[in-house]
Amino acid sequence: EIKIALVDEDRREFSTYLKQYLGTLPNIKLTEYDCSLSEAIKRAWVEEMEALIYVPPGASESLERVEPIELEIYGRVEVSGFSSTVTSGVLSGYLASFSEFLSQTILHKRLPEYDPFVILNPLTLNYSSIVSGEVVKVRPEAAIQFSMNQSITIPTILMILMTFATNIAATSIGLEKEEKTLETLLSMPIDRMAILFGKLLGSISIAMIGAISFFFGFRYYMESFTFGEALSPEEMSSLGLYGDPVGYILLIISMFLTLSSAIAIAISISIFASDVRSAQATVSYLMPLFFIPGFITMFIDPATLPTYLQIILYAIPFIHPMLATKTLFTHNYLPTILGLIYVAAFTFLVLYIAARFFKGEKILTARFGFKLGKFRRRG
Repeated sequence: EIKIALVDEDRREFSTYLKQYLGTLPNIKLTEYDCSLSEAIKRAWVEEMEALIYVPPGASESLERVEPIELEIYGRVEVSGFSSTVTSGVLSGYLASFSEFLSQTILHKRLPEYDPFVILNPLTLNYSSIVSGEVVKVRPEAAIQFSMNQSITIPTILMILMTFATNIAATSIGLEKEEKTLETLLSMPIDRMAILFGKLLGSISIAMIGAISFFFGFRYYMESFTFGEALSPEEMSSLGLYGDPVGYILLIISMFLTLSSAIAIAISISIFASDVRSAQATVSYLMPLFFIPGFITMFIDPATLPTYLQIILYAIPFIHPMLATKTLFTHNYLPTILGLIYVAAFTFLVLYIAARFFKGEKILTARFGFKLGKFRRRG
């Protein structure tokens, strides 16, 4: 509740309008002072009023002559805290609405045969957007804002997902190496490939649970920065923002293959760690390969970069699921399919290397120590 004091030296039509308007606002507690302005200022401070409005004499005469009326607003400023700023902004908004009401009142009295709203707002703007050559009835800024939110949210989710998955896999291997349980597990009559794929699927499953939770939280966070009206389901459908089953299938396959390759790399390099700490340290060197492509796709269209930079970026397999999210709404699936072929080849190569490690005996003896940010070979 905002406590407002009022000094009325007009006591006619204008001040009556103002008091009636402020009295209708649910979060305004209006107190009228019957004293001079200087005394009212002191009293307002003592009584912790958040603002004082002074209505000068002759305000109603100015209203009748259609002359500007100068209201004096005194706001309480507290050094500690932001409540003063919030109160000032809210009160300014209310008085701006009251000023618009006065304009309509004056126009209605002077030009009763015309609609005051039409006089104050003579233009009716109908916005449309052109998407992929098609005209849709959606405001351009709303479509752009939705696209920007998508370009930030989806790459962020993918980066977090890959970070979760690789750290889970590295921690699992590092813990087993530290507790000497990996040797016991590998000496049991279980196919080592089953162990490898079990770790892959387990890491992906746990990471997916965490990523889904993060997705809903981060999406709610991003929607709090949405200004204006949100797009309705019909508007998103008209923009093609829902994608289609083919696009989603390609995106899911690309994400699964990329996650598999990232986890396989994490497992392969974590094998050489001696404990959990060193395993996590070795995996941390993969983070730039996750985050650099993610931030680039957030703010830049890779197709606009020079050719040599495009080649470098497209050589990083972790960028392709992020690019697939962009083609999901444009329905141009050729880049996604080409990226999918590359990611599949890279994933099979990484899985082959990881399988070689698991089938051999070096997995039990190979080890790197981690000290002062550098690796050292242990004999």
